[in-house]
Amino acid sequence: MSEERVERLLAEVHDDFGMIRVLEVADYRFLEFGDAIEQSCVFTADPSWLEYDYTRAMLIGALCHEQPESALFLGLGAGTLTQACLKFLPLDDVEAIELRPDVPRLAIEYLG
Repeated sequence: MSEERVERLLAEVHDDFGMIRVLEVADYRFLEFGDAIEQSCVFTADPSWLEYDYTRAMLIGALCHEQPESALFLGLGAGTLTQACLKFLPLDDVEAIELRPDVPRLAIEYLG
């Protein structure tokens, strides 16, 4: 018998672009834009873990750089790629530009 997936709503806000939700399912938290459009996934035990293939692929380019000093993120999402870069790269300067003001607040408060 399989366990039932229990989804818990942690936060929901509305801005000029629509709805932003943070959901929790077991050891994962999800950032969603709109109606069930999963934007980011965070493994709560390690917020720097890159759950999605596309985020791991984005990190590969940075890992190929001999001595990266800075990183600029256009869109923060849950911040998992930012967390991974801070954990694995010797960066002196990290900046993120986010269109939606509630996203950084929700990422800090709920997503690690």
